[in-house]
Amino acid sequence: MELQARWAAGLLAGAVAPPTADEAAKGLSRELEIRARMPRPQFPHGDYVAFADELAAAIGVFPDQAPPELAKAVMEGPVLPAHYRLSGPHANIAAARSQIESACERVGLEI
Repeated sequence: MELQARWAAGLLAGAVAPPTADEAAKGLSRELEIRARMPRPQFPHGDYVAFADELAAAIGVFPDQAPPELAKAVMEGPVLPAHYRLSGPHANIAAARSQIESACERVGLEI
């Protein structure tokens, strides 16, 4: 949800390019198709990670340049909003590092 808000804010601020008319039409068509399914799927957008990464790439915060000591946690650990604060606009590496390390500790992932 945070990435969606950041994307929308970026659009309103003119910092993120809006989707093309063709992209918008295809997206709306996909959504209408999902809504028309019977029975309606409980989880219609199953690939959360791909969706988050797509939004992150659009707003310039995809974590492909994570600090080396956090790379394993970003690639193998749970997906966290903090991953999208490691680079790009409004990055906060110290806060992201703290949240990532804490989450990895809770799930038992050694980084």
